[in-house]
Amino acid sequence: MSDIVWAINPKRDSVLEMTRKMREHAEEIFVPKNIKVEFSEPKKGAKIKLPMNLRRDLYLVFKEAVNNIAKHSNCAGVKIDFQIENKEIILLIEDNGSGFDLEKQAHGNGLENMRSRVKKLNGSFQIETKINGGTKLKIQVPQN
Repeated sequence: MSDIVWAINPKRDSVLEMTRKMREHAEEIFVPKNIKVEFSEPKKGAKIKLPMNLRRDLYLVFKEAVNNIAKHSNCAGVKIDFQIENKEIILLIEDNGSGFDLEKQAHGNGLENMRSRVKKLNGSFQIETKINGGTKLKIQVPQN
């Protein structure tokens, strides 16, 4: 519930606030599991305002990805790169874990929910994974 309240709070509508929320969640999930986290944030645009629906859906996709990595990847490290380039938000999440077979993925709704949310934002969702080769997730959405 606190994530929903955060997403609709107009005082939390900047890229800076989004970055803080994402970093906080990643550290809450990965640090207790001794998973090393590298987090890169936008060099410019900290004060750029993000619409409520974009903040909510992008954060929920991020949260799903982080939780899936922690639960299933058996990784030692995660790289998260959150950037804004040419009015586009680019989120890259990469782990060095066990990977999985996309053709034989579990019957859960996680990946489909992420794809659906990104599509709602008129964005693109790409995933690369290889057994014993980790997983890379790339999300691109228009800033507005």
